[in-house]
Amino acid sequence: MRVYDLVEPLQDALRGGLPTLGTFVGMIVLGNGIAAAAPDQRGVGGIEMVVRRNACGRQVYSFEMSPVAPGLPPAGASGRDVVSCLHAS
Repeated sequence: MRVYDLVEPLQDALRGGLPTLGTFVGMIVLGNGIAAAAPDQRGVGGIEMVVRRNACGRQVYSFEMSPVAPGLPPAGASGRDVVSCLHAS
């Protein structure tokens, strides 16, 4: 976001009342603070909270794949090319 100069426009939109929901990385980005952050890691802010990355465990078994199952349309037919499978341990 910093590379493409998106931080300030996003902060302006948030200050202007943009309805906001952050989950997973979005929550990390939108939190006002990041506990135990890397030296160069900082959020955009906008939601009054402090988040901790991997608080429920690392997602070492998370992956994305093309859906292949009886009864499902082929990949891309429904506008969804991948299925995200998240696992925190």
